[in-house]
Amino acid sequence: MKQTIINKAIEPRCEYCEKSIPAPTENEYFCRVKGLVHSDFYCKKFVYDPLKRQPRALAELSDEFIESDFRL
Repeated sequence: MKQTIINKAIEPRCEYCEKSIPAPTENEYFCRVKGLVHSDFYCKKFVYDPLKRQPRALAELSDEFIESDFRL
């Protein structure tokens, strides 16, 4: 598995591989090495592509504050 600067422990998945493109069906990808595969699959030719990762959604912030939130 190729190491990256962003995260040293990237879980290999075809979903993040530079050799795959999304297939019309859900959770499947066309791999240049293995053909049609599931998104959780990976092979020894896996090469991480950071641009294919979707960032996690941000947590919603509350609009309500109380005085104790601003005390040290």
